[in-house]
Amino acid sequence: MNVLYIEDDIDVAHAVMDALQTENYQFTHTYDAETALDKLQVQQFDVILTDLNLPNMTGLELILKIREQWADVKIVGISGFIEPEEVDRIKLLGADLILLKPITPAELSQALRSLA
Repeated sequence: MNVLYIEDDIDVAHAVMDALQTENYQFTHTYDAETALDKLQVQQFDVILTDLNLPNMTGLELILKIREQWADVKIVGISGFIEPEEVDRIKLLGADLILLKPITPAELSQALRSLA
């Protein structure tokens, strides 16, 4: 599974990718939404895994932009700072799943598998 992972915290990004390295995931990591959109122009991904709290563009804005051009790609939003009532709103705007931090590698792997 080819995963585009957008996470601005390098320590979190490396921990996630290291924890899931034995799984059948190929990660492409970016630190911001603009770079993620550039990657989407030239490469196909099965799943987009994005933090919802990104610099320069929120994860929600990113999800909306992705849905404009790539309607079929699966999107997982991750946040530690989201109100429960916002989860349904974000799903309506384009996310397939919302995961609340903290999340274990096993939970993340299960979520990715559920989208395959």
